[in-house]
Amino acid sequence: MENNYDEYVTKNVLGFYNVKLPGAKLMLESGEFFVLDVRPASMFGTSHLKGAVNINNASLSGRMDEIPRDKKILLYCTIDLSSRNSGKKLIEAGFKEVYNMVGGFKAWNAEGCPVVSDS
Repeated sequence: MENNYDEYVTKNVLGFYNVKLPGAKLMLESGEFFVLDVRPASMFGTSHLKGAVNINNASLSGRMDEIPRDKKILLYCTIDLSSRNSGKKLIEAGFKEVYNMVGGFKAWNAEGCPVVSDS
């Protein structure tokens, strides 16, 4: 299957990819990605991307076994600082296709993109 998000993706020096918001939307819609929210659980509970799994950046190293190795990973945090650190950790742990959403959840929300809530 041909993807339609390549034009929004750039590889960075840390080994993972940065993806602009339009590309992240396409990735989410494709259903081909494991969506990883690395924000604190309290923020995740308030609202998050549909289908996202929450593993806080601080506990990521100890929870790598919860992330599928056979899927591409789309990760995000609040403004894409913690997620860059998480991307580096994932690459170092041997994950191959890791994509960091540029601008994070703040940019997603600012664009009025859909979110879900646990409450």
